[in-house]
Amino acid sequence: MKFCGGNVFYKNKFQDIDFELDNEKFKSFGNFASDDCINIKGKYIIPGLTDIHTHGAMNADACDGKIESINTFAKYMMENGITQFVPTTMTFSENILSGIFACLGAYDNSYANLVGIHMEGPFIAEDKIGAQNPKYISNANVEMTKRLDNLSGGLLKIISMAPERDGALEFARELAADYIISIAHTNCDYDTAIDAFQNGFSQLTHMFNAMNGIHHRAPGPILAAYERAKYMELITDGVHIHPAIVRMVFDLMGDRIILVSDSMRATGLADGIYDLGGQNVEVKGNTARLVDKGNIAGSVTNLFKCMQTAIAMGVDRVKAVKAASVNPARALGLTDMGEIKEGYFANFLILDEDFNLEAVYIRGKERWKR
Repeated sequence: MKFCGGNVFYKNKFQDIDFELDNEKFKSFGNFASDDCINIKGKYIIPGLTDIHTHGAMNADACDGKIESINTFAKYMMENGITQFVPTTMTFSENILSGIFACLGAYDNSYANLVGIHMEGPFIAEDKIGAQNPKYISNANVEMTKRLDNLSGGLLKIISMAPERDGALEFARELAADYIISIAHTNCDYDTAIDAFQNGFSQLTHMFNAMNGIHHRAPGPILAAYERAKYMELITDGVHIHPAIVRMVFDLMGDRIILVSDSMRATGLADGIYDLGGQNVEVKGNTARLVDKGNIAGSVTNLFKCMQTAIAMGVDRVKAVKAASVNPARALGLTDMGEIKEGYFANFLILDEDFNLEAVYIRGKERWKR
């Protein structure tokens, strides 16, 4: 199957190039005869997006512990251009998390590809809890983490935690070879964050949120990440981060930014009261907040819309696409999806001239069309 005439995001830039599929994978790129091609003239072709931090959508949550919820969640991801996703858990007890991890491990990739699990909590700081449940916060626990990962069939990829908690650095040193250890929900200062990056931490979770900000005498974890982290998550839903900050971050750290949605179960639904990690959340418009505390509680925006919002904020289109597709895939160590590349699975999106989603392909098959 050949596609001709499109503007393809190939080798990290848009190019007028045709491409051919061989069953499930990209086979070759070049200039092909148009008589046996699918005409995509005037369309943009980008890799299927990879969301490494998403809790749920369509009243389904990764922590429901029900396979029907994961199917609903994954179907929504697929229909909105996210062909790979990393369901993200909340702060719960090991007993509750055990059922969640086992359920996630049972998903069969009927819709979007589940390419890992992101464990956000319970090893976080009480005073930067965000929308997490304080009841279940605990210190870092290597054996618990390994037990949970085994229940999922080895799907755990990212562990978001506070480096100042007892045993956190020892935990990171022991597990850094097997997992991405990311600074999150932390009250740490610059020096503590630098120490963390020197002892196994390599990433920063939802930059600016649930952590100390940048001050000229107290630079905090964000500047430490700027100097030492491999990648940094950023939520560009128009609520979490001001557009000027988004532009600055991309100017300074664009090649290391990973756009994430941090979406919760209300994503795709109307305003109302929803649950997140056992706590009530009120959704009004594009904002979700805890009912009792008023804290921002994730987002109600999917990753494709976050990418569009970043572009509308003034981020270069190439940088935004890369941050939503190539960067997260590379951070996860994926070697067969996440890019438009020879030998990779043909997970790609067709966009119209205004950068709106028209069609979704997974493993070379059209799975959704507008």
